Amino acid sequence: MPDLPEGLPVERAFALDAARHLSLFGRYPGILARPDRWISWWLGAVPAGLRLISRYRPSAIWSTYPIATAHVIGATLSKLSSLPWVADFRDPMVRPGYPSDPKTWRSFQRVEASAARDGRRCVFVARGTLQKYRERFRAQLSQLPAR
Repeated sequence: MPDLPEGLPVERAFALDAARHLSLFGRYPGILARPDRWISWWLGAVPAGLRLISRYRPSAIWSTYPIATAHVIGATLSKLSSLPWVADFRDPMVRPGYPSDPKTWRSFQRVEASAARDGRRCVFVARGTLQKYRERFRAQLSQLPAR
């Protein structure tokens, strides 16, 4: 984990890795891993997030991909708290052939659409990712500056 500022509150919420904790003979039901293997994190993160919101009164919710569940948690906390949600994308979530499983691909697509529709802002690390998302969600993201 990167160095964090002294005194920064850190809450580690309960989560299971479906591949590690829920598999039998190396296999697990896909429903336990959509949008990703860490979806059980949502069960611990939402109550923990609500406690943190109540205690620290942040001005926004920030979530970051490459863990799709982080955006699911961010969206939920935003809806429950009425705080604005900022969805950060280091890479595009959905690409041709990725994810390879069609159900997981659709699940990722729903998470992307939620961020474009419900997020107050979307942040993109790479200009190319910003352009892909502008094309994909033209109406929702057309006002984003190309910085």
